[in-house]
Amino acid sequence: MTGLGTRTVLEISSLTLIGLILGWGFSKSGMPMPYLMGSLLVTSLYSVAIANPQGRRIGFPTFIRKCSMAVIGVMIGTSFTPDILHLLPGLWPSVTAMIIYVALMQTLGYFFFRHLGRYDHPTAYFSAMPGGFVEAVALGEEAGADTRILILQHFSRIVIIVLFVPLAFFILAGEAVGSGAGQTYGPQDFNLLMGVKWVILVATGMLIARFIHLPAGHMMGPLILSCIVHAGGWTSLTSPNWLFNSAQLIIGLGLGAMFTGLPGKVMARVVGLGAATVAVALMVALLFAIGLARYVDLSIMTLFICFAPGGAVEMGLIALSLGINPLIVVLHHLLRILFTVGMNGIVSRWFHSNR
Repeated sequence: MTGLGTRTVLEISSLTLIGLILGWGFSKSGMPMPYLMGSLLVTSLYSVAIANPQGRRIGFPTFIRKCSMAVIGVMIGTSFTPDILHLLPGLWPSVTAMIIYVALMQTLGYFFFRHLGRYDHPTAYFSAMPGGFVEAVALGEEAGADTRILILQHFSRIVIIVLFVPLAFFILAGEAVGSGAGQTYGPQDFNLLMGVKWVILVATGMLIARFIHLPAGHMMGPLILSCIVHAGGWTSLTSPNWLFNSAQLIIGLGLGAMFTGLPGKVMARVVGLGAATVAVALMVALLFAIGLARYVDLSIMTLFICFAPGGAVEMGLIALSLGINPLIVVLHHLLRILFTVGMNGIVSRWFHSNR
């Protein structure tokens, strides 16, 4: 933390400790992405209640936040294994429908936030991204969107989906499901060689992205590089809980530090808009699932999980709890993230060049 004053170091250290404790509490309650939620909640509240009235912002190092986003990018890429590639040929109807769904919800969401929310163009566009909390904020920040609104908009989306999806499955399936936060899909062994591979993928991905001017390159570069090496079977990395939780914690701290004051009326409107868009997205996802069930060898429940605009980990864990193949669910959400981020990366660059 070179260049940071003593007050800032103590401030960040205290917020980190409190966020860690709250995240641990959230993880015990089964909440998805508990450490991101905990640190984001603590830091954003501190920003709004204490730092902002004093006319200052928390000096959280941007580079550390970007490195943590790079770690998340590599983690997403680790799911892109040869086994998943072998599933693709038989899933082309649902994958094609996923692309249509993403484009549809992006378009509807943009007009919704633009005309009802009266957001500026980049804020409306990236608020409408159907999934991808970190990705939406990273791309929106580069495009000139209001990061305060983006953070709160996607934060409310995640919370609403986490609360609603288990309830929806209880109604549809007659059984309770929930997030098994803390579970992972792979083994937890992590040694020095594994650590070196992680560092190489993160650093190389960030450097290549910077060299070719890739939008949101600190995340997209490592993500694409990780997809390539895992799809080719050249390496296989595990994503241990402590690394995932640490990245969540740091990203939450960094995002919360950007959370300058929003009036209470604006916050209420953002959450209300979030609830409305999530409701529409889930209803459209259910319609897609019902329509596709006759064309692919997947149940309506499986397809609904594949289309629900939540995180790949959370939807995968719900799939596990229902005895559904999590690889199929992760594949759809991974492709959704890759398509959404790739498409919106181009849009982010267009917004950036026209600012």
